[in-house]
Amino acid sequence: MFQAVNSHAIVSIADAAGRIVYANPLFCRISGYDLGELLGQNHRIVKSSLHPPEFFRQMWETIAAGRVWQGEVCNRHKSGGLYWVQATIFPCLDAAGLPTHYVSVRTDVTQQRLQMEEITRLALEREELLRLAPVGIASLDERRFTRLNEAFANLLGYRVEELLGGSTRPCAARMAAPSG
Repeated sequence: MFQAVNSHAIVSIADAAGRIVYANPLFCRISGYDLGELLGQNHRIVKSSLHPPEFFRQMWETIAAGRVWQGEVCNRHKSGGLYWVQATIFPCLDAAGLPTHYVSVRTDVTQQRLQMEEITRLALEREELLRLAPVGIASLDERRFTRLNEAFANLLGYRVEELLGGSTRPCAARMAAPSG
């Protein structure tokens, strides 16, 4: 069972002071550090500096209080590249309820993160193209306007805000009415 966890999860254990006392092979591989380079260090060795100090302060407050912390963390590979992990940190408590160790279990989410960034970039690009198009463009869902540009609204004699989310029926009636 431990082999199955090690093949999927990035696992490390730190003592109460935050020094790494165990790192599994996947942690070594994804961080680029050998086990000997990680042991005795704290997790700042992979810190990316992308997160504000408040992010880590809140994390430490949570786990030092004996509660589990979860979140997405950007780390830096030994070579300088960035990688993202979904992390869960479990404090191991003594009889008095004080942390003696922290077990960190992480999953590499770098590819999902990059894909979401690309989807966001493409969506913004699509919206900008829609906005700048010199011809009228509209998208419909069950005869309701879900997306349209200003050129389309102008063509029908409306403002974008008047049409967006609304039915096509009033527009069809307006266009069918005799001019004059």
